[in-house]
Amino acid sequence: MSQPNVRYTTMPLHHRGLLDVYNLYTERQPNHWKNIIGKEISTDELYEEIATLSGLSPASTIREAGGIPFDQITVPFTKKFYLDIYAIGVEFSKQVQRNDVYNKLKAPSKMMAKSHYIALEQGVADIINNATNSSYTGIDGKVLAATDHPTASSSWSNLSTAAALSIGSLEQMITDMGNQLAYRDYPEVHPGPWNLIVPTELAITAKRLLMSMGQPGTANNDKNVARDQINYVSGNPFLTDTNGYCLLPANDEDNPIRMMNGMPMTPEEDFDIRTYTHLFATVVERTFWWKYPLGTQFNAGA
Repeated sequence: MSQPNVRYTTMPLHHRGLLDVYNLYTERQPNHWKNIIGKEISTDELYEEIATLSGLSPASTIREAGGIPFDQITVPFTKKFYLDIYAIGVEFSKQVQRNDVYNKLKAPSKMMAKSHYIALEQGVADIINNATNSSYTGIDGKVLAATDHPTASSSWSNLSTAAALSIGSLEQMITDMGNQLAYRDYPEVHPGPWNLIVPTELAITAKRLLMSMGQPGTANNDKNVARDQINYVSGNPFLTDTNGYCLLPANDEDNPIRMMNGMPMTPEEDFDIRTYTHLFATVVERTFWWKYPLGTQFNAGA
């Protein structure tokens, strides 16, 4: 007895196959988000409460056999971060699944993977897009790029004077970063290097500035010192400000921007007898936030 002709188009969009397509698709894409996010953390909870510690005051000199000054570590800032749910679904009638005249059953896996990839890239890029938006405040109650991040008794700025992207503006941003303050009001040391995050409109300019050993566009032979401290990162098409740019620590531990993951990518499939259709969906939980934003510097451009 001959066996029936089993075609790919008669089989369901299996979980494993969809996840394989998703993982392969994202691996092949230019993952701009990895240049913005410092670290990823995971949670099984609905939310996580993040705390900023004050640190200790600078040590002081004492007399021989004198008393040791004791300080107290406080928690000046806390904030709860809730997971967001990202989902996309698609459905096919039984007739379409059986006939698959236009080969639609192979396409949805890749399309769904692309949908989640775009959502991830856009979600991370929006941290930069909303860096000065008063509706998006961080753990210290300020926007990510602010002139008045609070300390114990003062404040500091990570927003440089607006200027077009150039060697001079990058050098000024590095200089400005040297004036950032830890919560206890002493200067915070930033060794670098930094990632230069730019939109696609500034990508060629950034490459020209940071690939030259000397200062580009000048008649002298001065060394391009910014090149030694800044890693050029390809232009991010998900950034909306065509003039703005920023420096973020290249060291993941120093970069205060975080991504929190909850439920991993989960594919689901079902059959609705009422409409005689197959349903496919993918769901993932994640959110984005930042700690006390030391080591970051922003410029609105010109």
